[in-house]
Amino acid sequence: MSANTVARRVENIAENISSQLFDKNGHVEWFSLALDESTDVHTTETEFPIDFAIETFCALKINFDTRFWDFDAIANQIKIFQNPFDTDIEILAPELQMEMIDLQCSDIIKNKYQNSSLLEFYKSLPLTLFDNLHKFARGLFPVFGTTYLCEKTFSKMKYTKNVYRSKLADEHLKSLLIIGTSKISPQLQTIVSGKSQLHKSH
Repeated sequence: MSANTVARRVENIAENISSQLFDKNGHVEWFSLALDESTDVHTTETEFPIDFAIETFCALKINFDTRFWDFDAIANQIKIFQNPFDTDIEILAPELQMEMIDLQCSDIIKNKYQNSSLLEFYKSLPLTLFDNLHKFARGLFPVFGTTYLCEKTFSKMKYTKNVYRSKLADEHLKSLLIIGTSKISPQLQTIVSGKSQLHKSH
């Protein structure tokens, strides 16, 4: 991922965490004021609620651990998937070892890896020679595909709901997002033939 993408995702995560904290702790109106007693409007002295802060941060850590536990479990697989040319053959499953040796010895395949996306690279590998590697890659693509689809949908929504098209209702937006993010082409002949009357434009 590029540095801008990583920075954007970190900012998104920070905003998400911040909004969750505000949602969970909205009933604690004096929380931010207690941090700085010079701005404290209460007539009685208040102390910073250390126990509450500890509980909040512990809950946050547990939430992060449960959301991202699977990344730790598949960290080695992600490294192999991301760069198969920088992989120690001995740590691989036996069915992948021979295919990985063939892959790493081929300059043509290495050139394809350097000049294309991961998806295109794995799609270009001959299935007859790299069947197990294909299966391995297919198991990891959904992890990254979901993020890509979310970004693609958000970009399409931002483009669709611009100043000139601000009157779109939610059902229109939903339809436009389905069309914009799907790789399936509409069957226009079937749609047109299903209509009882065809009007030619004037």
